[in-house]
Amino acid sequence: MRTQALNAVRSELGEHGYDGLTVDAVAARAGVHRATVYRRWGDVGGLPADVFEAARDDGR
Repeated sequence: MRTQALNAVRSELGEHGYDGLTVDAVAARAGVHRATVYRRWGDVGGLPADVFEAARDDGR
């Protein structure tokens, strides 16, 4: 689920930028309920933060 959500965040950021990033759009694109996103990341700000952390962990 994390991988799908992070891929969704990357896609949403590419298409709409940070100002257009929403939990609803990420949840829909990832195929999960928005409550799942809120439970895992707290709010929309936690999503790109986790993308950056994942990239750092991958050595990108």
